[in-house]
Amino acid sequence: MSYSNICPKELLQHMISVDRENTLLRKLRDYTYYIEDDDVENMDVLYHLYSNYKEMNKIIKTDIPNEESFMKYANNCADKYKELEKKCVKPSKHFCKALYAFKKKYDDIDLKNPKLEDWEKKKLPSLSKSENAE
Repeated sequence: MSYSNICPKELLQHMISVDRENTLLRKLRDYTYYIEDDDVENMDVLYHLYSNYKEMNKIIKTDIPNEESFMKYANNCADKYKELEKKCVKPSKHFCKALYAFKKKYDDIDLKNPKLEDWEKKKLPSLSKSENAE
């Protein structure tokens, strides 16, 4: 994935010139820095996990939920999560906390809804590799 190299100070200056009434922007001058490529990539993947999660919830809330579409998003989440979980050897990292927060939301999805009684699968694909070994 290729990311643009945007100077944080130039970006802030542009934001200030566009929104002159926002006095808070001026206070941010000492807090701008480049975001590491790994962090940008992690944020991008978290965004896509939450995007899949949002689509899963949309599907469940429709009048006739489509199991195949739902499971496509759920399997995508599980695959991406397992890939990212390897990066969390230090659970105190901000990224890992965000990843575990996603897992909590994902695990809270309820497939016992009466509208879903015809679905073949009654459980979400597991996010953790250790849970799949059981």
